[in-house]
Amino acid sequence: YNESFVYLVKNKKLDFRKIDVVRRQAENVIVTGNIQNGDTLVTDLLQGVASGMPAIARLSEQSEGER
Repeated sequence: YNESFVYLVKNKKLDFRKIDVVRRQAENVIVTGNIQNGDTLVTDLLQGVASGMPAIARLSEQSEGER
């Protein structure tokens, strides 16, 4: 979302947050902003959604392997 915003899933709803990209790597992006360690970040581009809409988080295959 123009590299300044992300969606999080909080309390089973989408939450739009402002972030700053600090560093990009091949498979990782380091960000700062109004997010906390453990927050569930939406990594797929979503169309036609808005903050407050119901959402259910699914872990990516990479996330499941890291646990």
